[in-house]
Amino acid sequence: MGRPRCRSWVFAAGLAMLAAAGGRAGEAPAAGGGEEIVVAHFGDSTSACSYLKPEERVDAVLNKLLAARYPKQKVVNLNLARDGEFIRQLLDGGLTLGKETVKPRYAEKILPKVKKMDIAILRYGQNDWKLEQRKDLAPDGYGTEAFRTDYGRLIATLRKDYPGVRIVLETGTCFGDDSWTDKLSRRYWDAVRALAAEGKLPLVDNHKRWQDELAKEKRQLRNDGHPTIEGVRVNADELCKVFAATWPERLPPAERKP
Repeated sequence: MGRPRCRSWVFAAGLAMLAAAGGRAGEAPAAGGGEEIVVAHFGDSTSACSYLKPEERVDAVLNKLLAARYPKQKVVNLNLARDGEFIRQLLDGGLTLGKETVKPRYAEKILPKVKKMDIAILRYGQNDWKLEQRKDLAPDGYGTEAFRTDYGRLIATLRKDYPGVRIVLETGTCFGDDSWTDKLSRRYWDAVRALAAEGKLPLVDNHKRWQDELAKEKRQLRNDGHPTIEGVRVNADELCKVFAATWPERLPPAERKP
């Protein structure tokens, strides 16, 4: 029998889904130790999925798929995403989209608690592009070049704090229409694709996958701009496919220098 594939049919009715290790979306449970492969999800509400039950979120759904795909390895998915977050907020704190002032969550909440990180999945852009309309958040203006700079800073920070961590980039999803929102967000997904190509990083192109899925049949993949349960399953399936193509035999631990 061949190796289990990454297919959404794993989620047939009645199957229980594995919850990811650690608490609520956006919180950083203490992690590290042992031989587990730690996969960390960074991003906004489309990754946090805090509106769904814990077992329905992308980290928990992907955890089950990876357990089937890599049965000899223990994989722990941590959902470190936060509703409404953009890269500058994560790294620098300051004013949020909701006009609250926060401390830099990465340095305050994530770095002290997450001791081990082998793979980091980064999914930003859904809120970052809103800085184009928010002079209070970006007094000097904002655009895809500033976004690429912010992304580069995040990647460099993770590599410094978690030597050898493997970086995986994700685009956001497709709105399924030709609205100004979808047209604007596409520029940012193109920026993510360019970053992945330049850095030779694995890319999970959720936007294209959703376009393909919606072209085949009308499906309720999103609600108010956020993935539904079915949308999350599509995202997790695409993640697992990219993982399997990138690491066909085993998920790699971070390559730490002696």
